[in-house]
Amino acid sequence: MYRSVLRRHASRILSEGSTHRQSLIHRSSTTSRFSRALSTKGGGGGGGCGGGGNKNHPKEKFPMPDRDKEMHLASIQSDITELYKQGNFPEALKISKKLLKETEAHFGRDHPATASAYNNLGLMQKLLGDFGEARQHYSRAMRIYGKVVGRDHASYAMTLHNLGTLSKSQIHFDTSLKATERLSLVEQALEQLEEAWEIRKVELGEEHPLTVASRSGYGSTLAAQVLHQHKLVELKPDDDSISLSQSTTSTTTAATTTEGESSDEFKSKPKSQHQQRRYVALGPQTVTDKGWNAAEEHLRESLVTSIYNPRGRSVQQKGNKKKKKQPKKQSKKEDIASEIETLSAAAAAQNLAVFLKSRAMTEVPYNEDRLQEAHALYSQVEYVRTQLLPEKHPDLYATKYSLAELLEAMGEEDKANALRQEIVDTYDPPSEEELAKQEADEKEEESSSPDMVVKIDKTMASKP
Repeated sequence: MYRSVLRRHASRILSEGSTHRQSLIHRSSTTSRFSRALSTKGGGGGGGCGGGGNKNHPKEKFPMPDRDKEMHLASIQSDITELYKQGNFPEALKISKKLLKETEAHFGRDHPATASAYNNLGLMQKLLGDFGEARQHYSRAMRIYGKVVGRDHASYAMTLHNLGTLSKSQIHFDTSLKATERLSLVEQALEQLEEAWEIRKVELGEEHPLTVASRSGYGSTLAAQVLHQHKLVELKPDDDSISLSQSTTSTTTAATTTEGESSDEFKSKPKSQHQQRRYVALGPQTVTDKGWNAAEEHLRESLVTSIYNPRGRSVQQKGNKKKKKQPKKQSKKEDIASEIETLSAAAAAQNLAVFLKSRAMTEVPYNEDRLQEAHALYSQVEYVRTQLLPEKHPDLYATKYSLAELLEAMGEEDKANALRQEIVDTYDPPSEEELAKQEADEKEEESSSPDMVVKIDKTMASKP
């Protein structure tokens, strides 16, 4: 019962769960202060997931005619950010469309602020499961950034990253995809995330949270590639004839935990229907292991980097930006969870925990050490996100959902169901009727405002 209810809204709960800042609101550089920064740094906004300033790029000059209008646009952007934090994606989508129209009318088509507005729109559409529209708007943002600030700029990398994470989300939530289409999306995501990671290493540094996010996303997508080289098999409770020595499981992000089919029970519990499900490798085990190991290396290095280079808010103190001293001898795996204090580290830990749970279930019996490490990571991630995020933030729900899946795999079904019930009781997405009404209201508003369309067209035509 719990899984059927949760899966109904799984894409909204979990689509941002483990990639953290990969596609957060990219602040439009709409105030005069931000606009002046753009004109001297050539960047598409300095905050959010944007690339920030770039001293290696030539100066770009954009017209800044109306400070009051820019402040108005900045206010709209702030409203979108708050709605995002609250998880009110339908309303955020509605306002994002308004922001795009006004931004494009004010700044013109080829401006970083306009690209930022396209990025906002793509994010909200992704969160609501409209993958086609999201891809279209992310691609438009990338085209603008590529033209204005260059393809080696951190803002361009942001859109590459967003497109990569979009592909990963679509793999898990778009049931209309064929197997070949899913594999193609995995390959696209790998290329986009790897390129984003390489750009960010140069532009932002290897220790920057956005660079870490791209590397962690790349690692989890490598694991997804392994998953597509396997077949899900069902065993009868008393069937011991099939060898599971070559079975393996994979995952990409916290969002992959929506695939409840991979849930199993811990070896010490009685056999059940869930326990009989395994992913069996279709290729040589040596190739499979190589893929697993490569993914795990990226995921673990991402977590270590984020822990020992903390940025942003921390559960220890506000705005903890003091770099930690990394010990010469690596901490024990079971101890590293206690070092997670920031949202960046929590995101990297979430990815690693999902990976550990999946790989543990490829062994017969399950690898208890991996399950226990995953549990420690999930528990700390839940604590950090509870302290630093609004109580109904989608990232927090993603962690709770993933933790419930892990508890079931460990045989703690009562605890798992209690956590699922908590999600059902507190998560309140808009109904289909509410979404339809909002869409109808938007169409009515657009049809009743022809002067706005004319104004935008004239303004765009006047821009170079």
